[in-house]
Amino acid sequence: VPSVAGTIIPRVFSRHTKAYEKVRVELRDMDSKSVLHELSRGRIDIGIATLRGNGSGLHSQLLLTDWFGVLLTPDHPLASETAPIDWDALENEQLIANSLSESIPGPEAEKLHAGSRFSAHNITSILGMVRAGIGVTLLPEMAAISAGQSDLVFRPLADKTAKRQIHLIRKADSALSPAARRLENDILATVEDLMQA
Repeated sequence: VPSVAGTIIPRVFSRHTKAYEKVRVELRDMDSKSVLHELSRGRIDIGIATLRGNGSGLHSQLLLTDWFGVLLTPDHPLASETAPIDWDALENEQLIANSLSESIPGPEAEKLHAGSRFSAHNITSILGMVRAGIGVTLLPEMAAISAGQSDLVFRPLADKTAKRQIHLIRKADSALSPAARRLENDILATVEDLMQA
């Protein structure tokens, strides 16, 4: 997924540049659905994505949990809040829905999305709409950080069920090449180091 492609993967390669001197690595950032599709067709060795459902035929390992928050302009009244934002504070807000926010479970999130008149799927479009003052959006923190949105404000949601779990995924029935196995181990070690920092 793009947020991992822009944050964790560069750290993996910067820490282990020499280990991949004789390997050609192609990094593709895409949404979780596309990652799973590419894995199922054997077009990629490993993927990092949000895994919904049972993921039959896949081996997955939880990498990290990323909590959702509200992304808004600095002059928005909620931007100065210091406490996490409750669903009721968003009741009268115009939501710019996106494929990530649509995965948030619960009746409050469903109600907010049902009332949304705008939806965007590309992070550039989502951020542009927020910057233009059209509304607010809900994004996982890592996605907001990787977008480099220093002119916008991210405030966490109070609802701790509003999260996504990002998995390292590969086909269960296929053997990894030594290079892909090394990359998988380096990703796991890098995430572990980041979580301890």
